[in-house]
Amino acid sequence: MMRLYPAIAIGCMFIVVLLSGCSSGGTDGTSTTAAAVTGSTTMDTGSSTTVPETIETTTTLASESVIKGLAVVEQTTPTSGGGIRPLLEWMAVDGASLYVVVVYTETGGSYWSALTTETSTFVGGPLQIPSGRTGPNVADGYTWVVYAEDADGNLLAASPRRAVAP
Repeated sequence: MMRLYPAIAIGCMFIVVLLSGCSSGGTDGTSTTAAAVTGSTTMDTGSSTTVPETIETTTTLASESVIKGLAVVEQTTPTSGGGIRPLLEWMAVDGASLYVVVVYTETGGSYWSALTTETSTFVGGPLQIPSGRTGPNVADGYTWVVYAEDADGNLLAASPRRAVAP
């Protein structure tokens, strides 16, 4: 089902935090650059994960990655109508062994994230949380992104920010 690798997980979360601080998004699938990141960072967690010297983000359209020059992960979940804990789905990326999913609030802050080897996950985890139970849920104005990594933790592709609403 879901396998977590500590070094990859820490590296993924570093990238997610880094990227969520670099851009803000609209519900129409656009994202605008707030900063470019330069320098090389290596995290020592038993094995190393290196962030490229430059990560350049750009304004994105619905068909462009949130990271300039990177392949696109195609999201297939409708932008609304999936309920408060929708199933987030995307197309597989050749060579990907891990996907990082991030949901953002209407103000652009990261709200919920998941690491999975599958090409879908419910908001809240691999199994849908019943509607009467507490847990993460989406509201109008929320967006989401998917990052695809290979077995070595290299970033292969990223989706654009896409709206997701109940």
